[in-house]
Amino acid sequence: MHPNAGTFFHLKTSIGGKTGNIMKNRILLFVVNFLLLWGWTTDNAFSQRKDVFSIYLVKHSNYFYKSKSINLKNLILEDQPLLTVDSIISYTWNSHKISFSGRVRESLMKREPLVHFLFVVVANDERIYWGVFKDINDSFVNFSPAIFLYPPNTSSSTIPPRFTISRAPNTTPDKDVRTDKRIYEALKLSGKLKE
Repeated sequence: MHPNAGTFFHLKTSIGGKTGNIMKNRILLFVVNFLLLWGWTTDNAFSQRKDVFSIYLVKHSNYFYKSKSINLKNLILEDQPLLTVDSIISYTWNSHKISFSGRVRESLMKREPLVHFLFVVVANDERIYWGVFKDINDSFVNFSPAIFLYPPNTSSSTIPPRFTISRAPNTTPDKDVRTDKRIYEALKLSGKLKE
């Protein structure tokens, strides 16, 4: 046996052990980086998700719902939408009727009263127009589209089983903000549009 045979064997085993450790560390580092990148991408995609179609309430807007001069861009919206494309069953385009489930109606009932609050319709993160929630018996002529609610004390709730957004008075069909093509395209893409 060669006098250095034992030393050579020990050296080879030592190098092999270091190489194995280096490979393990590289694999572990790769896996950690992959998980971090995947997590960042997922969070980033979620945070950048667009409001495909939503209706937001305007904060404290029941105090100035009769105003004519309302700047859509300057309205301060609530943090969470009242309705989203995920919470509605369908949007009928010809009548602008929004259908939603009984569960959604129950959650809306908890937010009452909505009467006199302004709302903003959003499509793909873009504010399209504003309107107002009105008591169906309210004689005041509004200057915007409206969603009519049941009068208080005539039923268990003022929230109807579905919302219909009515056209603003004295508005010709070609000036009807409800028919904005951005809303149409967003609803069509979502699969919630009924012609």
